[in-house]
Amino acid sequence: MSLICKTLVRTFIAARLAVAALGHLDAVCGERCTAEVEHQGTLLLLQTGVDVSRPAAAGATKNISPMHKGSGKLGHELQANQKAGGVNLTGMLTNIGMKQGQVTNEMINKSRGNYFQCASQYSEPTLDCETCTMPTTCQCSGYVKFGYGDRWTDYKLATNGVVECDVSSFGGSSGDPWEGHGKVCMCMEQATPCASEYDHPAYGCEECTMSPTCMCNGQARMGYGEVWTPWRPVDGSVQCTTEIFGDPWAGHGKICECLPTVWPNFTSAEATFMGARLMRAIITVTLGYFIAYALLAVVRSQSQLTGYYPGPIERALESTAESVAYLAPMLIAIYFAVSKRAQTLAAGNPEVHEMPAEWLQYACGFSAGAYCCLLVCHTAFEWACLESSTTALPGSQANLMPPSVRSLSAHQHNQQHHFAQGNTVRVWRAFRDASTIVMYVAVAVSIIGTLCMQEPEDIKIRLGKTPVRATTVCTMILASVYFILYSVLYALRSNSAVVRAEGGPTTSFATEVLKLATTAMNFAPMLCVLFMGAQYAADWDGIELSPYMSAWMYVCLAALLVQVVCVIIAPYASKAELQVSPRGDVDFKAFHQEVFVVFSILRWMAMVVLFVGIGVTFSSLWRLKTVPLMTRMLFRLAVVYFVAYLLLWAAITARQLNEGGFLRAIRTLTLAKNTVVFCPMLSGLFLAAFACAHRYSPNALGEVGVPQGYVQDCMWVAVVALAVQLLMVVAAGTASNWMSNGQGASEKPGIPVILLAGFHLAMLVLYVSVVAVIVGLFTVDSLNATGEGAWFAA
Repeated sequence: MSLICKTLVRTFIAARLAVAALGHLDAVCGERCTAEVEHQGTLLLLQTGVDVSRPAAAGATKNISPMHKGSGKLGHELQANQKAGGVNLTGMLTNIGMKQGQVTNEMINKSRGNYFQCASQYSEPTLDCETCTMPTTCQCSGYVKFGYGDRWTDYKLATNGVVECDVSSFGGSSGDPWEGHGKVCMCMEQATPCASEYDHPAYGCEECTMSPTCMCNGQARMGYGEVWTPWRPVDGSVQCTTEIFGDPWAGHGKICECLPTVWPNFTSAEATFMGARLMRAIITVTLGYFIAYALLAVVRSQSQLTGYYPGPIERALESTAESVAYLAPMLIAIYFAVSKRAQTLAAGNPEVHEMPAEWLQYACGFSAGAYCCLLVCHTAFEWACLESSTTALPGSQANLMPPSVRSLSAHQHNQQHHFAQGNTVRVWRAFRDASTIVMYVAVAVSIIGTLCMQEPEDIKIRLGKTPVRATTVCTMILASVYFILYSVLYALRSNSAVVRAEGGPTTSFATEVLKLATTAMNFAPMLCVLFMGAQYAADWDGIELSPYMSAWMYVCLAALLVQVVCVIIAPYASKAELQVSPRGDVDFKAFHQEVFVVFSILRWMAMVVLFVGIGVTFSSLWRLKTVPLMTRMLFRLAVVYFVAYLLLWAAITARQLNEGGFLRAIRTLTLAKNTVVFCPMLSGLFLAAFACAHRYSPNALGEVGVPQGYVQDCMWVAVVALAVQLLMVVAAGTASNWMSNGQGASEKPGIPVILLAGFHLAMLVLYVSVVAVIVGLFTVDSLNATGEGAWFAA
């Protein structure tokens, strides 16, 4: 019976879609053949690319897809009919009678989204409309009709892909096809050629004259004539190659077609890469982070130039940089994961489907606001406490103390540091604690909301359930562990402060263990930004990350977690004892040395595996073809970051194996590690700039949207400035016999002037470049997202 139906379908279409054939088919095999004819007829009409909204003008052939012009019986007959006076496809489709009751779920799935119910007049069954169970707004990349059963309006183009499913949208009361009855909206999507395998006619493909890059937000396929690959989701652009789609017709030239989820409107103010609130959250956290470090750099430079040692303000800013600012890159990674998950589930159009949910965007916004409040409150609290601990010293004597005396004094005043009884200290402590709680709660809500996010019902029906990608899973697990460790450390530090107030020790065993665990998690922010950058680039390239790369991402995740577990368990398993020197230096002395060695070996093995996984990620990121400037920028920043940590780890390991030595190398590499602390944040900022510009694809040149030319130049300048800072630090470490462990600068004026000047000049250039990139986020649009004028663009 199925073979008979298909034969009748072809006969029916070859007879120029004669309406009389429908009655004949009803007589032969009933409703089953009728439904099959309607479904196949709809798909073949769609493949011709004919505008079904109105009759074609005499002699018009422009609405016929190029691939069907002059090829195939249907194409010839449609052209002949159009030249003879036009074919009223709107009336023909209405007369065929594609009844809603005949469109089964099986047909919808087979149609791959070509013809389906997209909305209903009411959101629940009303006025005998049993299928009125959908939202009242239709999302359709084509034409929509309104009605029920056998009573329908003419097809209407879905402007910008959105149509309200009500009477007013289809002509008012005069256009109501069935008064007193509930109605639904049916969408007929249209696929259009978007690219070709070759840029010139070749191998039987006369239409191969297009660019190999298909600009599409929705689904795309590759083929020719009646031979096509399955549809695949596309977010922005995809290369029309057999490496990506497969080869449906070996030896024949092919083109690509796009079936957009919505008709794009890139001039809209809401066409941002992740919605207004998420974008503001990214910028807010970025500004707070760099402002904190900029203030620290200014105050520290003043101390070095005047010959004073750090005073309360500088030490408060150092505490903020070491205790709060480091959270920013991981917050940025969470925002990217929220955005990418929403884009994936909404088939590249999160704004249209109102994703992510408003409450989830508010959670991200609250976490960003709480983070900035925490920066201010923590700095003010630390400054007030340090002021109270140095009030016994006259004038500027506190600033003139040598390092050993200052460290000893800080340790002696440690007990009263957190428990100064002034009202100012108590107020800032309350604000700091409140900001911390709000931030951690908002982060928890963001992580849970991202993992629980679901695709819209209409997309689920057409495309099926979308699994959570490896990049999102790894990012959310790392973020969860990261913030859990730091929240527990915050609680332990608060408890230690209470113990100090009662005359107890200045720290605790658990607190120092958690400090080591959080240090082991320093790789997490850079890894998360790197993973999200690879996912964004792969989506823009129109490919899926290979199972091989996804597996190595999970390996990196496991290796990092193994390190953290070993760090936490080793002191307890080896019966280690906490030792605190008079200057406040903390160390562990293990009584079961062999146990400590076993855990150390496990950590080294996990570290080796981690760096191998990072290397695999590097190689995959470098091979991605779309937006090479972004991928290579992330690559270089990640290399600098991980190499600095690798060399420091190697020096520490050599000292442990040699039972001494390598002290100057460790100090220098520690300064280098502190200098590259900007790498994760710069990577997140650059990724945000490219993601924002990519939403304006195609740009004014008809190409993939990229940041403005001056923004790309500033990215390169920022990377070079960071490299210069790193070079100055290493040179200063070699030239100086004594350095501090601050953020990339010496405390003692004695470093060669040229190195000190070079470091601060590079720092100034870095901050100016960052400001320029942030300005570019606010000013990018479809006209300037071309990269024109860039000097250093790859």
